[in-house]
Amino acid sequence: MGCSCDKGSIFLKEKENGFSPSSTLSKYHRNDEEDILILSEMLVNENKGDVLKYYSPLETIGQGSFGKVFKVRQKLTGNIYAMKLVSKDQEMQNEGNKNFLNEIYILRKLSHPNILKIYEYFSNDKYWYFVMEYVSGGELYDKICEMNYYDEYKAAIIMKQILSCVSYLNKMGIVHRDLKPENMMMLNNKKNDLDIKLIDFGTATAIKKGKKLKAKIGSPYYIAPEVLKGSYGIECDIWSCGIILYILLVGYPPFDGKNTNEIFDNIQGGELDLESKDWLKISNEAKDLIRKLLEKNPKNRISPFDAMKHPWIVKYSNKNININEDENFNKISLKNCLQTFSSKQKLHQASVAFIVHQMSNTKMVQKLTEIFKELDESGEGLLSKEELKKGYKKFFSDNLTDSEFDEIMKTIDQDKSGQISIEEFLRATVDYENLVSEKNLKYAFEYFDKDHSGFLSPDEIRDVLGLTEQTEETSKLVNEIIKEVDTNGDGQISYDEFKAMMKLNQGLITGKDNLDNDKKEN
Repeated sequence: MGCSCDKGSIFLKEKENGFSPSSTLSKYHRNDEEDILILSEMLVNENKGDVLKYYSPLETIGQGSFGKVFKVRQKLTGNIYAMKLVSKDQEMQNEGNKNFLNEIYILRKLSHPNILKIYEYFSNDKYWYFVMEYVSGGELYDKICEMNYYDEYKAAIIMKQILSCVSYLNKMGIVHRDLKPENMMMLNNKKNDLDIKLIDFGTATAIKKGKKLKAKIGSPYYIAPEVLKGSYGIECDIWSCGIILYILLVGYPPFDGKNTNEIFDNIQGGELDLESKDWLKISNEAKDLIRKLLEKNPKNRISPFDAMKHPWIVKYSNKNININEDENFNKISLKNCLQTFSSKQKLHQASVAFIVHQMSNTKMVQKLTEIFKELDESGEGLLSKEELKKGYKKFFSDNLTDSEFDEIMKTIDQDKSGQISIEEFLRATVDYENLVSEKNLKYAFEYFDKDHSGFLSPDEIRDVLGLTEQTEETSKLVNEIIKEVDTNGDGQISYDEFKAMMKLNQGLITGKDNLDNDKKEN
């Protein structure tokens, strides 16, 4: 036994036609009612400045053919991030840049508790710099090698998270195409903490329902048989999930070989072994799920949604949260979100969304994320109105009427998708006083102030709100937004005016005198 998958396995990739990620980076933020929508992709943009002006490198935490990954500290806030550096060398100019832009394009659209967050990116003549969430627990691959295999309880908890990611990606019309333990990071090094983050979306792509992909992309051991045949859909990711579960339970892959060609032959024609000595200790429920995940006919393969409802996952992965374990955690008031997301304060909404997006490592956000996961009974990484309503009595302090609940659901759902993402949930529930701290407000303002003039101009407000088209209508809208905040009437927004807007909402939401809080901060 042991970890017998070669981490340095050959990566199979053929050119895929018709994809140009750089041409799809435009934003669309208006709905049928001409309201401005606050979408995830608004929060991730290219920073035109010098990367070393904003971040201090601390140590190298990863290295590969693409370049290096550094642990970095953001100079203004002190927050810790990971920074991926990708070379623009001539020999990888086409594929390397294409994959990098593709990864940005995909990740900036995603909002899921188990998918790594991207914050911003830089570029110069030699490199791309990709600022992302820092996780300290190392690769799942390394954990498997260290432990040889996981018991069924731990394996089920990990698999439920992976399946949740795949189910969410399916719903978003995205296929990852390179799911493997090397592309899954453990959130931290705590002994019994099994939270993971899915990374590396360089080979991911959008796919329309019913359409087939042809490019042979993936890694040996994990690649699905239909990918090797050159005609496949979203089901290929579920096959990879089956391989990962197999490895989690016994420490080696089901289809091995002396070389890549032999591995591929065994994937397509080999028999699945669930009867050998190593499988005697494994439950029949686990074996049943593996058979359904590794069904060679993709039409008959189990869906990620149904896999999360499989008896083995349900039996072994149950985990309930007791908020009373944390004496400092107070039940949340959803009514506050109605003030937080006042329909007239679009700049305020965008600012809240941006700051929340940066707060992934705080204890409050981690606790709220656990609550989100428990409310998410479907496991798809999105909350329906019914799921939120069913769970609110346990976690929320309000007594709401049906009409109040409908209004809150409508308000939190800022992208008007009919469901609530993790980021939308956090914007509504995170402690507002912590949100509008001096360092958070300064960072948000400096990020929005692209020309570093000390003021937010109409063009910068337009950029914050994702209004890419400069029309008479959008110009009028931007001017109206500025007038709401611009107390001295000079046609732009100073930091003091921006801060006053955010602090005014603090007073409305918390009922506390924000002037007193300012004195404490200063």
